[in-house]
Amino acid sequence: MGKEHLDRKGRTMKAKAFVDHKCQCKKFDCKDLSTHERRSLFDYYWKSISHTARAIFIHSCIESDFNNSDKERIKKGLPPQGKKVRCYMLNNKHVCQQVFLKTLGISISVPNYLFKKKLTPSGRPIAKDFRGTNTDLSLKQEHVEFIQAIGELLPQYISHFTLKHRTYWHPMLTWTKIFQMYLEKVCEMHPQWKPCSKSTVQHYMQLKFPNVKFYVPRKDRCNHCIVYEGKIKNPRLTPEARAQLDADHLKHLKMNEGIRIKLREWGHSAYVNQGIEVCFGFDMMHCVPIPMSLCSASFYLRQPWLYVEGFHLEQRRKVKVKGEWQYINKPFRGQKTFYIWLETDGHRGSIEIGSLLNLHAQKLRRMYPQLELYHSVSDGCGGQNKSRYIVAVMWLISQTYNITWHHAFMESGHSYMSCDTDFGHVSQKLKGKMEVFHLEEYVSLFKDAVSNCDVVRVDRAQFLDCKKVAGMTSIKARNTENEEVCLYLI
Repeated sequence: MGKEHLDRKGRTMKAKAFVDHKCQCKKFDCKDLSTHERRSLFDYYWKSISHTARAIFIHSCIESDFNNSDKERIKKGLPPQGKKVRCYMLNNKHVCQQVFLKTLGISISVPNYLFKKKLTPSGRPIAKDFRGTNTDLSLKQEHVEFIQAIGELLPQYISHFTLKHRTYWHPMLTWTKIFQMYLEKVCEMHPQWKPCSKSTVQHYMQLKFPNVKFYVPRKDRCNHCIVYEGKIKNPRLTPEARAQLDADHLKHLKMNEGIRIKLREWGHSAYVNQGIEVCFGFDMMHCVPIPMSLCSASFYLRQPWLYVEGFHLEQRRKVKVKGEWQYINKPFRGQKTFYIWLETDGHRGSIEIGSLLNLHAQKLRRMYPQLELYHSVSDGCGGQNKSRYIVAVMWLISQTYNITWHHAFMESGHSYMSCDTDFGHVSQKLKGKMEVFHLEEYVSLFKDAVSNCDVVRVDRAQFLDCKKVAGMTSIKARNTENEEVCLYLI
């Protein structure tokens, strides 16, 4: 009866509230209907009458008739062509459609459904309430458990191309295929049961597996995982070789999970100690042509590339959701930064990335003058990030600003980060663009695609000579305990 309630998906629906709508139309008698009358009609509709009586009340307030042109056609014996027009009446006053809907607190779909589905052939409203009489959502618990048991047998996998807490059904599965499996199993195991509908199967499956989604992967698997899946299916594989493959693959997944956990902890520490610690990831976007045109002549000519390096600051709140601790990302101004430069100004190697690290460190110093600790992550690309030039620049920044810098490399093939999400937004925006000729157009496009972002144009003079800095440092592949270094402490 218009009160706050939960829908079938568990969402909270707010209670109906009266809206004092001010109508400016001069064609109808809207101004003659006072606010007190409208409020009385609202309370009567939602508090005094039942659901079936509401349908009768709406039907009594709306008069439907042919338009003037169709009336002339009917007089000539011709069939009508246009739609019928409606006349809305409240307290014997002719009002517009907007005032009628706002007064009763309903949408236009309510009268549309009434006139389309709830009228007898003679045009009278059907007073009987059929809600809940033609549904199979109230199944027995045994039937519900049978449906959900099917989902437990279906394959799932974890995608590293998302930062959300969810898994995905096998890409070959669809709701139609799952429903066909259900029909086959229910006919085989419980022929006395009446099969439920596809939407009901989907409802109870989503109730059991709320964090499992459908997904069609494109380039979502790393080479190590693909090779492992191909070799493990070999029937001639010996038990020793199979155990070795499983151990190597488990180590590969544990390395990825360890870095992910460390990144979430660093993000939470940056949120708790704001101004003292920062956590960020950096990566390079795919090359963007400039100009971007559909003209065949410009397409086949040599186009200079626009290089984009993205930095994404992480601040994560630790909250408990349904009994599980999760790290929720906190958006803030200046969180995302794109450094762009043309191919004529610089390449896309480790020297350029190191120069951008220096520029970003200067920006962080302006934002947080009291910084003491840096946490950063990147992929393990040998030509850009995993280089002695990058470590030398980190050492220089640490010595200049008197800070401690922790850096971690993501596991190969599982290096999806928050800055890659930003690149995805930009790529989606680029798909809607037909032609881009100026660099300023790309700058405005980046800002439209990604919220809370800064776009910095880098010229040739801002790139450092990292080779001189690298000459002052020495890096060992193993620490004092003869262990491989996977986390640099500078």
